[in-house]
Amino acid sequence: ICGWNEAEECYGIKKGMIYGKPNQLSTWAELDNILDKRYSFSNGVTLKVARTFVDSGYLASVVYSYCKINFNKGRFAIKGRGGPGLPLIIKSIMLKKDQLPLTELGVNEGKQQVFNRLGLTKKGEQYFYYPKDDKFLGDRGYNQIYFKGLISEHKVIRKSGGQIYSSWEPIKEHARNEALDLRVYNLAAFKSCKSYIPWEDLRESITGQKKVTIKETEQPAARPLLSKSKVKTSKSVDIWG
Repeated sequence: ICGWNEAEECYGIKKGMIYGKPNQLSTWAELDNILDKRYSFSNGVTLKVARTFVDSGYLASVVYSYCKINFNKGRFAIKGRGGPGLPLIIKSIMLKKDQLPLTELGVNEGKQQVFNRLGLTKKGEQYFYYPKDDKFLGDRGYNQIYFKGLISEHKVIRKSGGQIYSSWEPIKEHARNEALDLRVYNLAAFKSCKSYIPWEDLRESITGQKKVTIKETEQPAARPLLSKSKVKTSKSVDIWG
């Protein structure tokens, strides 16, 4: 579970695992308990998960069934594709048989973007923030195992048939890369809905502060006019990855 803002700064909220078989309803029910939850913060703000990406690389029919039932909650099936030159979000196709959309992701580009952001040393645009565990929040899942998985791969330059290409490969054999995949999916989930989020309304609902814009006038002596913002129902920017 991650939070995002308009500058694409990412805030790690919680990383965890559900132990269960993906073809059992009880496993998905436990996931629903996590995704339907409202997450509270120290300033009194509560947010809900706005969009969920679920990898359909295993038991695709089960994933499709879950996403179809929960489509109105913003839960979408995805499928990763390797290979150079593919954008992070390749396209969304409609699965006619299952009557739901499937989003294809370019995982190589996603991993590159994640590593670019991990290399940032100054807080600000595109920076990744990770929480520290404490007695109030408990274990939030960002431990050594998580961070080892986050940097478990590196980009390797290969040559085949006279063509030079790059690929992402494990640094060590059998290295677990779930944390890296999750952050790629999380980034893609956010980018897929970033343009639809009413940022001004959301900021006002959280901080209680309106953005004031001074309109230009032809008469310099006239008092400037202040624009008024309309208050709409805000949407959460918490994203599952």
